Amino acid sequence: MLEILKLLAPLAIVVIINIALGLYYKIGVENVSFDKKILLNGIIKALIVAGSFVGLAYVFDTVSLGDVSVNPKVVMIAAIGIYAVKGVANLAKIFGVTLKTDSTENTITNLQKEDETAVK
Repeated sequence: MLEILKLLAPLAIVVIINIALGLYYKIGVENVSFDKKILLNGIIKALIVAGSFVGLAYVFDTVSLGDVSVNPKVVMIAAIGIYAVKGVANLAKIFGVTLKTDSTENTITNLQKEDETAVK
């Protein structure tokens, strides 16, 4: 339980960063007018998702589901990682950087093609 409490502050920070950067992008870059309703809706969604991760971490800790290699710390770190990546994506959009993502399927297909070429 102590691990969950220690990771609440970093989770809250990355959630706030993600909301702030998303707000900045919409208003500063896309010139969308500020809407309190949309902001409140986004905050509620973020709180629900973050709260769900905290709840899952608590359940894994309480019910001892750590035996299946999932423990509260892993769940909380996953939540922090997800929001950190979303924050980086928002920063990239603000600076006009295009992030290239490649699906696992495409990567596997490309690796298979490279192997076939190497054999020939």
